[in-house]
Amino acid sequence: MDAKNQKVFTPTFISEVLGPPIRKGTSEGFARIHTDSRNLAPDDLFLPLKGEKFDGETFIPQALVAGVNAIISTTEIKEGNPSLWNWVVEDTLLAYRKLGAAWLKKINPKVFALGGSVGKTTTKDLLTLLLGPHTHSTQGSQNGFVGIPMTLLGLREDHTNLVLEVGIDEPGAMAQHCSLFTPHLATLTKICEEHMETMKSLEKVIKEEMILLNEAHKKGALVFINGEDPHMVSHAEGLKGALVVGGKGEPVKIHQRELHYKGESYPFVLEGKTLAQNQALAMAMALEAGCTPKDIKKRLLNFKPPQGRMNLHEQSGVLILADYYNALPEAMGLALEILAEKSASRSGQRWLCLGDMLELGEQEQSIHESLAAPIHEHQFEHVLLLGPRMNHLHQKLPRSQHFQNHEELAQSLKPKTGDTVLIKGSRGMRMEKIFEALHKEL
Repeated sequence: MDAKNQKVFTPTFISEVLGPPIRKGTSEGFARIHTDSRNLAPDDLFLPLKGEKFDGETFIPQALVAGVNAIISTTEIKEGNPSLWNWVVEDTLLAYRKLGAAWLKKINPKVFALGGSVGKTTTKDLLTLLLGPHTHSTQGSQNGFVGIPMTLLGLREDHTNLVLEVGIDEPGAMAQHCSLFTPHLATLTKICEEHMETMKSLEKVIKEEMILLNEAHKKGALVFINGEDPHMVSHAEGLKGALVVGGKGEPVKIHQRELHYKGESYPFVLEGKTLAQNQALAMAMALEAGCTPKDIKKRLLNFKPPQGRMNLHEQSGVLILADYYNALPEAMGLALEILAEKSASRSGQRWLCLGDMLELGEQEQSIHESLAAPIHEHQFEHVLLLGPRMNHLHQKLPRSQHFQNHEELAQSLKPKTGDTVLIKGSRGMRMEKIFEALHKEL
């Protein structure tokens, strides 16, 4: 049996966390604790979750057909395989989170916790690479109430490091997340406006994000502060012993494609000078964990940013900045700066393809309108806008074009050799459709 399919979760472990099963089976263990009924295997333990639009327990019949060995549910399962294990709980999500926390304690890796409003996933992937083999990390952006226990339950005995991405989308989320793990090292990338529909104000975002550093510090973790983030610096006075990366004392410097940090020069593998702080934070944590500058320099050369996060594509003489995964206001401003920077040495024109920024609440109109100033300052030649919220920006930019659907925008996107194109918008705007259409056209 290969390592991937080993039965790592025993009935004894499950019972220690959730209490005795209501129905005892015969299997001695389970390969995965899995929540998706669409790809279950016989060696899996099925744990159905309840969401806003679905109830995973309605798929228990499919799980039984798939031949799973065990199910955690809110009501007793009387049908199916007589060798089936069944644990009954009041709340399957709570059970999932309890199992994740208990499994983390059992494996006991060194935990690197990483939060922040923007840049978490790219920084997490970079730190994972720098730490080298035997490092487990959050997959994609699975950083919430379901994603964190999913990550914890993905740990295996050969993992000595865990890079855990921690996200927030409502007040109170961070404290609940922090209850599941005890970090050894912790940082925030940057604090800025995010999820304003639920968070309401920047002050609440700051308070919520800082819980990660405050809780980590209380638990004895080494905390890293982004010295270029005024919100973080001003709220870090009580974090004695924290390491400040960059800022006034020892700024992180970029020269061409090299990043200078603590007397060493490293390849700069991200885009935009602002993101130098993210790379420096990842390197600082890796150095503190025992990696050498030589290790880091070598591993940096193998870094590729996550898909849809400022990926650079050159095709038929056109440079495409594919940054369509998400679009907080801070990240949108940074993307405009990178477009200006990347196009400065090119002969052609600049194309902006921007989709709505979502979850901004009452501030959505003013935030979209605020993009007019930097766009006008950079004098971008073509501004193509998609979505009802981007119409606010369109009203401020008479020369811009506004579209109701992806197809219309894609038909108007006609870059020539030497041109540079930025594609960006919130995840819900599916701006990758524009990239795919352009890729096919070129």
